[in-house]
Amino acid sequence: MVEGPPPVIGASHRPGTLANSHPPTTTKGKPSMQMPEIRAMARDLGIKAGRATKADLVRHIQRTEGNFDCYGSADQGVCDQTGCLWRGDCFREARRNHRGAA
Repeated sequence: MVEGPPPVIGASHRPGTLANSHPPTTTKGKPSMQMPEIRAMARDLGIKAGRATKADLVRHIQRTEGNFDCYGSADQGVCDQTGCLWRGDCFREARRNHRGAA
């Protein structure tokens, strides 16, 4: 039997890791996870998606993985989590939320 490192499920904030079987799709050349991919990732982690919004579901995944549940909170365009799986979507979500609050 060949042994190696354990598989990484989501690893939202661990640099260089992505979900093991859920590669992000792209939107205009930028990584973007669509709801079916996010629901599949949640299911793999034992999370019931139900009618959760994308932002709520991503935050739940982040908490389940032991990471900060900060998705969509970088309203100043600043984030030190450079290896985050959600980074591109997070900035778009933060801009959307910031415009709605103004």
